[in-house]
Amino acid sequence: MTFRFSVFVFAPFLAVSALAGLSSIAPFGVPPAMAQASATPESAAFEQAKELGTADAWHAFINSFSNGFHADLARAYLKKLGDQPQAANVPAAQTVLPSAQAVALKCTERKAMRSLDAGVATKITFINASGADRLLKWIDYEGKLQDNGLLKAGHQVTIDTYRTHPFLIATPSRDCLQIFLPGDERATVELGADLRPAATTANTNTSAQPTAARVAQAVPTSARAAERKCSERRGLRSKNSNEATKITFINSAGSDRVLKWIDFNGKLQDYGRLNAGHQVTIDTYRTHPWVIETGAGNCMQVFLPAAQHATVELRK
Repeated sequence: MTFRFSVFVFAPFLAVSALAGLSSIAPFGVPPAMAQASATPESAAFEQAKELGTADAWHAFINSFSNGFHADLARAYLKKLGDQPQAANVPAAQTVLPSAQAVALKCTERKAMRSLDAGVATKITFINASGADRLLKWIDYEGKLQDNGLLKAGHQVTIDTYRTHPFLIATPSRDCLQIFLPGDERATVELGADLRPAATTANTNTSAQPTAARVAQAVPTSARAAERKCSERRGLRSKNSNEATKITFINSAGSDRVLKWIDFNGKLQDYGRLNAGHQVTIDTYRTHPWVIETGAGNCMQVFLPAAQHATVELRK
């Protein structure tokens, strides 16, 4: 039986748990006066745990407020009950399914990262167990860093985001520590003290890899389009319209591409030109093949959509 004492304050794309203390909310856009007016969630939670008087209640309090006078009192109450405090910081990844695990990437891959699309909505929770404040930054569609605020030591934040949106964790002096990609389902990331700033001379070889490749590699098989050779084109046709899905094409080829659907008779149906540097999302079905051609009509690639929304980067 688990007890939680939570007060939620919402800001755009953020839900900050008061279990970690309201002092962390102010950097995310809550006026200081409001934060000061609600500065005693720890005391309120302590009184609720004391009123219940059970080991589960005290464990819940300690997991939320692990340091300070109240935490020491809570441990004393547990000792009196003949119980021992549970470890406050248990890595979430040990207890969740792979679909709810965030993918950790190195800071040396930063220049090759950008958000791909807003297809699959998800959430990611960051728990700051590092003992120091951390900056959260979203890598946007152009590869630029967008500030998501300061996460104070011992606090946590949950962000509404999308599966292909990378987040960078940095020190207050803006040194990159790690990059994370959300999971299919809500993922929880514990930021430990073992994270160290990346070398100031970042690996410049990342430019040799397509800008979206590392993001695409991080998504599950169920959201990866199947690629076919152009030589297989004549044997392909759409089979049925049973499983609806989506497919996003990102044109990183440096020149325009033409999108064509292979219909139920195996004939090509023109879906227009995709200009270089642009992207398009198509509502389709899992068994509907798509041909990518040059502007001159030469076949470059053939793709079959996935069970989930898939993103394909078109390269040279």
